[in-house]
Amino acid sequence: MRSLFGYREKAKTRLDATSAQYSTGQQPPTFGRPPPSRATVGPATTAGVAAASAVPLDSGVQLSDAVKEQPLVDAVLEHLLSAARSDAVRQEFLAQNSVDDLVEEHSLSLLVGTYNVNGHKPPMGLQLAPWLSGAADADIVIVAFQEIVPLNANNVFNDLVGGTGAATAAWDQLVSEALNPTPAAQPYISQGGHLLPRSGPEPAPNRPPQDHVDNQLPNKEPDRFTGSEGKEYEPTQTGGTDSQADGSDDSMNDGGVSQLDNALKAFMQVAAKQMVGVYLTVWVREHVLPHVRGVQITSVGTGVMNVLGNKGAVAARMRLYDTGVALVAAHLSSGQADGDELRRNYDYSEVLRRAAFPPDSATALDPAALSAPSAFGVSKVVAAGQRAGQWGSARGILDAEHALWLGDLNYRLSGIADEKARTLLRAGDLEQLAKYDELAAMRRTGRAFEGWAEGPLSFPPTYKFRRGTLAYHGDTDDDPSAPPPLEAIEEAQKIRTPAWTDRILWCSKGGNDSPTALGLKQYKSCALTASDHMPVVASFVLPVRHYDRARVEAAIEAARRRVDAAEMAALPRCELDPPSADFGALRLGEQGTCHIILRNVGQVTASYELQPLPGAMLGDPEDKSFRTSPRWATVYPEQGTLEQGAGADIRVTASITAGPGGTADMVCTQGRSRLDAVLVLRVAGGKDLF
Repeated sequence: MRSLFGYREKAKTRLDATSAQYSTGQQPPTFGRPPPSRATVGPATTAGVAAASAVPLDSGVQLSDAVKEQPLVDAVLEHLLSAARSDAVRQEFLAQNSVDDLVEEHSLSLLVGTYNVNGHKPPMGLQLAPWLSGAADADIVIVAFQEIVPLNANNVFNDLVGGTGAATAAWDQLVSEALNPTPAAQPYISQGGHLLPRSGPEPAPNRPPQDHVDNQLPNKEPDRFTGSEGKEYEPTQTGGTDSQADGSDDSMNDGGVSQLDNALKAFMQVAAKQMVGVYLTVWVREHVLPHVRGVQITSVGTGVMNVLGNKGAVAARMRLYDTGVALVAAHLSSGQADGDELRRNYDYSEVLRRAAFPPDSATALDPAALSAPSAFGVSKVVAAGQRAGQWGSARGILDAEHALWLGDLNYRLSGIADEKARTLLRAGDLEQLAKYDELAAMRRTGRAFEGWAEGPLSFPPTYKFRRGTLAYHGDTDDDPSAPPPLEAIEEAQKIRTPAWTDRILWCSKGGNDSPTALGLKQYKSCALTASDHMPVVASFVLPVRHYDRARVEAAIEAARRRVDAAEMAALPRCELDPPSADFGALRLGEQGTCHIILRNVGQVTASYELQPLPGAMLGDPEDKSFRTSPRWATVYPEQGTLEQGAGADIRVTASITAGPGGTADMVCTQGRSRLDAVLVLRVAGGKDLF
């Protein structure tokens, strides 16, 4: 006669089957916040998750110390942690691992330029190589143009209905030719993806390249622009997108990359957006393209009615490796009268407030909306935008780890007379002149661009020049281009005090002087005379990081195993010794008793209780009642609680009784010679014992 208490584990439901959901929201920026609120540059506050604190488990296998205040993680790591599938694994991962141990550090070289072209098409013979010469050492080139079309009502309306893209084509081709020079210093043009010799005599070059205009006297005999008088540059082909879409360009290989790109590792355009006169275009070297994703663009008009795009900004963001970078090309309100700076400050705050990038689920770039002239590799313009950037809930400019703001910001000189400013300029005293810079004052007082950094103004003011010369507008001494006396009054009304209107600023989370911040290498202007502005260019070193996916996955798996082990150790666990009771042969009227020791071998207190079962399950099909033990046996105690390491003596007694309904009667009527049953001892929260 046996009472079997053998082990059998019932199906166990995983405690961490689904991932916890977190509330994510755009965090307020910690730097560069628009007025009226004041902000300070501080550690990164990336948009992340607000997770519950880890619950320490009272078990032999201890998890890492629970973090009382769960650290915020960036959106990329949060995306990778979706593989954890439970909050407990996620918390253990964060407690065990330092982000620095999971990332690879890289650096990229950026060339950033801005040029207000005064509403003109590029004149014949214009070359941008003097301005963008630093591209030879760059991985990424970011170019902003302002006033690529006149800021009139017709062009504003055209922008509202989608525009034509014709204005950007000429400038795109010049940028491409500057970034992708031929070995013979560009005696060619690109057409249909091929390089073709320029027809006719080579146009006269622009004035000899100068990195910047250092301490030049603006009233010297000006070097005039030597391009063809009155003629404007036209791109050789303006329908690049169409030619690529219908497959007519046979210079592309199966991967959509031109043969020249493969040979020269040329720059590819990965983003381009025009809003009336503002145009932002981003170019990336071919070998960097695999590490560019999540390209998104947006725009904010702050012009007429604070809506139209005659003023405002175009913004783009992208992931470089796993680092987010935001780019803003802006043209702020003009004017040098007292109070005009308030409108510029307002434009700045409106761009920050209203610029909203689409979520990851939205199409980042629309091929039809991008300029795609017949420049090298433009067929790849959309590829980087179709790969998700894992931006999470981040939608704003300041949510990126790094941001660059470039353009014609239109800040002037304040508190200095025009004559005094020109005197300091002629004397080459730029340091003294820069003390009157409006933008610097706005940054110091926190009224605009607080928390943004800028290089020293070691180059002369970039506005306002007589187009085609190096002479400032209003400098008449010894100036052959000065107006005749009859026009002097009208001309005087247009005089603008020279100012640094064209600027490049940056900000990095964690502080602009931190080791992980953008590092300025050079900041200068360039002597191109095709406009009344001089272009400005800066070069940066951008530190980027890349999560080692294999390392992250291995760390998540290690955290999962540790959590599983801790959860198993935290479960009540008991053992029976021996696992069954055998009473041997019993005669009528005899009684037998067996002792089974129930031991708590787990790490927590265990409660146990015999479970009632129908008689059929206890070997007595005639018994329709529920019992914890069969009619021929009793168990004591049937329930109890055991502390860790404690044991309980469970006495099982069997007896052979006579009479109707007795054990002997059951044996005879059922034709049985052996009585046995399986009892169920349930350990609360643990395994059932059988």
